[in-house]
Amino acid sequence: MAVRSLERGREPVATIQICVDRRCLVFQISRAGKAPKALERFLADPSVTFVNVGIAAFQRRLQEHWELSVIRAVDLRWRASIGRASLQQMASNFLGWDTRLEDLKPPGVGLSDWEAESLDEGQIRYACLHAYTSFLLEKRFRELRGSS
Repeated sequence: MAVRSLERGREPVATIQICVDRRCLVFQISRAGKAPKALERFLADPSVTFVNVGIAAFQRRLQEHWELSVIRAVDLRWRASIGRASLQQMASNFLGWDTRLEDLKPPGVGLSDWEAESLDEGQIRYACLHAYTSFLLEKRFRELRGSS
C-alpha cells in the first residue's frame, strides 16, 4: 500500500495504491470524494496486512482526511530490522535489485499533481512500482521468516 498527495504530510491523501501479486489498484480518492464501501471494508479487514515504509503516517492521514481505517499495517523497515532504510535500499538488499527505483520514474513524478483529473503514464507506472515493490518485499520477508 502507498499513498500520494501534493505535499507530503499536509494535504489529504490524493491516491491510494494497493498491489496484490501482479495486480495493482491506483485509486484517486481525491477525485472520487470518498472511498467506495468495498475499499473501506478491504482496508478494515483484519485478515489483510498492508505494508509500506512509514505506513503509520499513511494510516493517520487516511483516518484524519477520509475517515478510513487501515486495521492491520506493518512498516517494512520494522520487518527488515534495518532502521531508516529506503524502499530502494530494501529492494536492493532483499530482492537483489540493482536498478534504482528513481531510474524507473520520470523526474519529479513523486511530487507531481496526484489530484489531476487524469494521472499520466509516469504517475501510474511509479504508483504501481512503489506498491508492487512493497508487496514483493513483504512476500520476501515472509519467506525468510518461514525458512529460519
